[in-house]
Amino acid sequence: MKLPKLGEGYFGLSVISLGNIISNAIGGILWLLFASFMQVDSYGEISFYIALATVVGSAVPLGTETVLMTYLPKEKNQRLVHQAASLTLLVSSAAAASLALVNWQTSLLVLGVAYFAVNTSQILGSFRYKEYAMIIILERISRLGLSLLFFFLIGPFGILVGFTVSHIVLSLRFFNALKKLSLSFDALRPKFSFSMYSLGWTMMQLVPTLLDKAIIALFFSFTSVGFYQIGMQFVSLAGIIPTSIYQYMLPKRSEGKLPKSIITYGIGISIIIAALFVFVSPIVITTFFSHFSDAKLLVQIVGIAIIPITITAMMNSIMQADGRAKRVFVGGIMYVALLVSGLILLGMLFDIIGLGLAFVIANAAQTAFTVVSVKSH
Repeated sequence: MKLPKLGEGYFGLSVISLGNIISNAIGGILWLLFASFMQVDSYGEISFYIALATVVGSAVPLGTETVLMTYLPKEKNQRLVHQAASLTLLVSSAAAASLALVNWQTSLLVLGVAYFAVNTSQILGSFRYKEYAMIIILERISRLGLSLLFFFLIGPFGILVGFTVSHIVLSLRFFNALKKLSLSFDALRPKFSFSMYSLGWTMMQLVPTLLDKAIIALFFSFTSVGFYQIGMQFVSLAGIIPTSIYQYMLPKRSEGKLPKSIITYGIGISIIIAALFVFVSPIVITTFFSHFSDAKLLVQIVGIAIIPITITAMMNSIMQADGRAKRVFVGGIMYVALLVSGLILLGMLFDIIGLGLAFVIANAAQTAFTVVSVKSH
């Protein structure tokens, strides 16, 4: 069988992946810079508030960003864009006002995260791949410069201000959509159930990144958190690939023009990445992170999870495009439940190795569920 050339039908995927890779590399450099001149407690505190703002800011669009990526290619209905932006403005304003009582910089970042999420979803739903890559790269570059500037102007919490400004100034399509501010939401209303399940799935992706560390710290130690976290940093970098595949597949599947070979390519790439984890990560840790040498086996184990993570991303994009967001949400709940219980039980049995096994098992179970869900439809 003759395989299609990678350039045929995969330009969008290549551009999305390139944009994600460059932007994530810049983000990694930024956090390394922070770690080089910030006190440990300030570094942890700022990381917590940024994570809090990210979770809340990603929740307030109420799943409408997935609605845009799913239904905009099908219906070409610009009212979806206007109403999604309007709803996000209202809900994010209420959430930000509440958080302002805790920390005003965090409340501002909630707005920035929400606006930028709807902005980029509109871009992806319109197949503007070059614009997407350019926007996310520019956002990371401006984030780097602005967060450093505000840090030296007003202190550690200036980093949140820098993040906020970089998100907001590059959310031009979001603000353009607000020119037709709408309070009727008649185009969104039939998709309410879909958006709620999509919201649940989004939260299932974000909440575990906070929950797992809290559990490990509570039941074990912050040393164990450190070992686990370096593994997650490697997974996060490799996770650019499944994220890019999902972002490419969802609009294409919705439009009915998804290349059949994308799943084969996705699995192949994930296997290569997992192999790199197993053979290369110990060398990288020994060379650059020698104080994390005890985590080498854990990193190798969690690296295997990139295979089920990639398959789950592809299956989820298919179900989202087919309007079956409920199954995606259920799979997310299963993942969180297995991860939490696995971290506690396997961690107690096998220490940090158990933590890695819990992560892999939870992802594998979610993949099995999503594959069965797609095939049974």
